[in-house]
Amino acid sequence: MKGKTGKLLCIYACAAIAVLGLYAGLSRSGLSDFRLAARYSSSRAFEETVGAVGNLSLALRKSLYATDSGMCCRICSDVYADARAAETAMATLPFSTVEMARISGFLGVAGDYAYSLCPEAAANGFSDEQRSALYDMSAAAEEFAMALSEMQGSITDGTITMDTREVRIENVGEAAQQTKLSEQLSEYEESFAAPAALKYDGRYGARDGEETAQKTPEELKKTAADFLGVGEASLDLKYEYSGEDSRRCYSCRGVEVCVDSRGVVSMGSDRIIGDAVLDAAEAEKAAGEFLEQHGYDGLELTARSQNGGAAVFTYAQLMGDALCLNRTLTVSVALDDGSIYAFRADGYESEPAEIVWPEGEIYTSVQQPEGLTLGEVRPVVIESAGGRDLACWEMSYTDEDGRGVVIYVDAESGLQRDIVIK
Repeated sequence: MKGKTGKLLCIYACAAIAVLGLYAGLSRSGLSDFRLAARYSSSRAFEETVGAVGNLSLALRKSLYATDSGMCCRICSDVYADARAAETAMATLPFSTVEMARISGFLGVAGDYAYSLCPEAAANGFSDEQRSALYDMSAAAEEFAMALSEMQGSITDGTITMDTREVRIENVGEAAQQTKLSEQLSEYEESFAAPAALKYDGRYGARDGEETAQKTPEELKKTAADFLGVGEASLDLKYEYSGEDSRRCYSCRGVEVCVDSRGVVSMGSDRIIGDAVLDAAEAEKAAGEFLEQHGYDGLELTARSQNGGAAVFTYAQLMGDALCLNRTLTVSVALDDGSIYAFRADGYESEPAEIVWPEGEIYTSVQQPEGLTLGEVRPVVIESAGGRDLACWEMSYTDEDGRGVVIYVDAESGLQRDIVIK
């Protein structure tokens, strides 16, 4: 019996070894396929980066020769698309490009600048100043495209190698003799000279403006204590971070309040709301009294909603008859006891919008869209792409299917600035 059992064990062991060997062979084969696929994907990503930057360079160069507004607008679209394509392709390379702030920043600004020029270029073409800016970008993009082409040639002849995300034994220890693509790009990043910052009405445009006076940690803590109506000793610092306004957040008996140099940013409670006792009118009154108590005036209620056991009210700043839709705050009232459950004011500024409303109602001469029935028209202030206050007429329509369509028309130029389909 013992001999028979030993033979069986030996047979089973041999079978297990054979199965494991077969599995290892198949896994190795599959791993090789994965490596080939990853290598092809990395090479393809770099080829797309080279192509996108080359197309961006050509599109920017075309701006020097465009004379009619239609072509100028088309060039802006091409520049925007190529810049975004280059950003996307770089993000898929097999190494981190986060550190390449100059190159990434240039691609972002190029696309954003072209995007911001589209409306004006479609009407008037490019100004001399805009052509000059586009020319500077063209030169930088052309230099970058040539550098990428050289790197691509070096990969082809084996002078430099493509990076890999795979950690293998040969990657550990002494550095390889061949230079990697990531190293070449990092070296080029240090010498890349991006054009000077541009002043334009866009996301990345340089803007002149008064900086918010920075408050000390002691002043911020006092602001939070006064808002909650408690002593400063009752507050515990939850977290802080340095930034444009040096935000700090404190907690006190289940309530957290965040403040920065502009004032209170938000406040919220962590308690569970019980069964509703108050109706909507009582909750709205409680919200109004809260705002009045804390010195928020010149506001108009623009929206009401309910989130769980809390009634939510959104207010916007009033500037004469104009509603500032870019300066809002939100108050949430617990319906079980009428207490303020949450407060948000990160989209609010106490200083009024600095605009001069033009005389006349220019919207009366604006061409009306077909298939829409015009309803209410009111003056509003919205925020442009560059964060600028923009005086507009908010024109509310109804389409043939009964859907609401809101069009914002520039009060000065009469151009459409935004379209919202509800």
